[in-house]
Amino acid sequence: MKNKAKILALLFMLSALISINTSGDVRSQVAALPPVEDIVVSKSASPSTQLQPGDLINVEIRIPGGSENLRNAADTMLIMDISGSMTSGVFLGATKIEAAIDAMNLFVDQVQEDTGPGGPGDFVGLVTYTTHLGIGADLDSPIANMTSAAQTVLRSNIDAMCLVGSSYDCHGGTPIGAGLLLAKEELFNETEPASTAREPDEANKFIVLATDGQHNALPSPYAAGTMDEIIDRGVIVFTVGIGSGVETVRAFDDCPGCPDINGDTRTSGEELMQSISCDTDEDCNKTWDTSNICDTAKTDIPGAVNDYDCPDHYYFADDPAALEKAYQDIAGAISAEAAYQLVDTVNLYGCEDTDGDGTFIEDCQPQRVFDGIIGPINVVDCGSGTPWPDTEFVYPNPTPAGPYSVMIIQVRNVSEGKDVCFRFQIRVAATAVSGNFPIDQIGLTAVWDPEEFCEGTTIQQLLQCFGIMQTLPNIFIDNFWVEIVVEEPWMMTTGGDVGAWANIFMERGIPFSEPAPPNPLSEYLLISQGTQTVRSGSALGWLIPSYNPLNIDPTPTPNPIDLTNIYDPLLDRYSADCFQNLPSASPGPGQISNDIDNICNTLGMNGSVEITGSWGDSNPYTGNPGVIFVRDKLTIKRNMRIAADTGLIWVVQGDIEVRDNVTNIDGIFITNGTFDTNLPTRNCNVPKQGSDEPLTINGAVYGFTNTCFTRILGGGRDLDNPAETINFQPRYLYLFREIVGDDITIYREVAP
Repeated sequence: MKNKAKILALLFMLSALISINTSGDVRSQVAALPPVEDIVVSKSASPSTQLQPGDLINVEIRIPGGSENLRNAADTMLIMDISGSMTSGVFLGATKIEAAIDAMNLFVDQVQEDTGPGGPGDFVGLVTYTTHLGIGADLDSPIANMTSAAQTVLRSNIDAMCLVGSSYDCHGGTPIGAGLLLAKEELFNETEPASTAREPDEANKFIVLATDGQHNALPSPYAAGTMDEIIDRGVIVFTVGIGSGVETVRAFDDCPGCPDINGDTRTSGEELMQSISCDTDEDCNKTWDTSNICDTAKTDIPGAVNDYDCPDHYYFADDPAALEKAYQDIAGAISAEAAYQLVDTVNLYGCEDTDGDGTFIEDCQPQRVFDGIIGPINVVDCGSGTPWPDTEFVYPNPTPAGPYSVMIIQVRNVSEGKDVCFRFQIRVAATAVSGNFPIDQIGLTAVWDPEEFCEGTTIQQLLQCFGIMQTLPNIFIDNFWVEIVVEEPWMMTTGGDVGAWANIFMERGIPFSEPAPPNPLSEYLLISQGTQTVRSGSALGWLIPSYNPLNIDPTPTPNPIDLTNIYDPLLDRYSADCFQNLPSASPGPGQISNDIDNICNTLGMNGSVEITGSWGDSNPYTGNPGVIFVRDKLTIKRNMRIAADTGLIWVVQGDIEVRDNVTNIDGIFITNGTFDTNLPTRNCNVPKQGSDEPLTINGAVYGFTNTCFTRILGGGRDLDNPAETINFQPRYLYLFREIVGDDITIYREVAP
């Protein structure tokens, strides 16, 4: 109870702190975002009904991709190459600039207006570059909020790129550094007149840079601190190589400071684009290794490595369709730069939120209902099932070997049209009771700027994380309820009493958890001298805890019989007239029939006996009624059937073990030891989740140490079916009247 109290107290603190705002210092690096109450984060669980202790529940939490209501604010500068080569050749039916115009207009299709301060809308501007321009670049469209009117202006300027006879006519060289410098200045309000770009803490900053060839004119992108400032200020640059010209290799003549990322002392337009995109991506490995898996087509190939030779933010397009896809993918990535942080806590004690405050700490069960999460949490693309690449496990990290109950996970770049799924398994505890229970206590998703504000696993750090999440747009995940029906196995007797001199063990307790079995466990009396772990009643509600079942000694006083040793008194009494040795330690029905005749009905074995042969419905015992004494143990490994007009009584000094594959045994079984119905997979004191078959005993069982009815059917069958049924056979009273009966002489006076 102490551990439970600590867990509940911790969860209460975590829940309570969700309502506490953090200071401005903590919020200083987090972009303001709008409410997201209309976003649906769903949870599902399967299976969700008829769950048993030990069952695993497959849980999935699904979070939607970026949308008009759930995305980051973004300031983006589009930079396009308008050098002469952009119109010098045919690009699969169109010039490269014509294909670029169509692709950039598709980018504009995906932007949205910022409708309020700190909203999730887009500010977009356009820069073109060529040596034909005075400073090598021109601000075609100053950055502006993408209202409907601003989108019209931007599209008009995109369509005018390389318009023959205009100042944007495509000719001249390729000063990539000039375009990059001007776009950076516009993003940070460094141009004259000052731009309308938002402050860095109001929106994330992006650049989309495209070229079809080599950088061949000053300034260099890596000179005068341009790239250094872009990197330092957190600008993410997506780069696009258009056509095969970007692959042409040349010397570093006009690119001072440009890195030689592959070490060949030469460069190309593609190599420069790869360098710029990787250097501005904090998740890109700054190494060149062509042996790694490369996701060139951007299809989320498992195992792909984001590095200099294959950066995630570099796109190569060798036809118009590929170019259009590149700009659409980039637009989706930019709009989804809002990240998600998921916190979920398993409802270990089946608590309910009866007062509606979201804390789920009321009406808890005294014992665990769920053990917690078993194994890893898989974060995947819901559509393809492939691992989500931009995932960080804040807690647990690493995954512990045993069950755990809290997860804090961050995911990024969930673009519009894609969903990210969190998949894991929760195990129903062995101590679970029947009922309907919510599977978590805290289910919270927050939309956050990709600043890693949740780090570490101390209580203080986790509490701070919860507090910060409340200051961001957040969603409480609707809980999911599951039904647990504890299948408690039960035994039924028909036609007479069942008794034991000592202990009776069964799985089912009393009172029955709902639903109760359809019939009483015993039609008549349940009698025992020892411990009653069955705890069940008969049809008449009779439970006799202390009973002397047999007075077989004609003079019990002053020499009472030792009922801890029932075997020897019975052997002495009923073998006096005749006794024959059992012919085999593994006798079949035919062998016993041959030895039990009208003269002697008592057999014995001074050792153990195993029933291994065929005693089934097609070959039952059909001989005379008889009594068989076994000095050691009787093991029943096969069904043992007896014809309706005869019977056998087994009296055993040791245990009687019924193997778990046996479904029918006939006879009366008396043991000085333990009678157990489910060996070798369990015994009286070892719990087991069952998938057993029901056992029917036609006769009676008398145990003088333990009687263990321990089968568990499982799979929902225990609800309506007894695991063991004993059908008492009154015929034995008649069949054995001469074997176990006493001769009584009655004297009476007869009238003359």
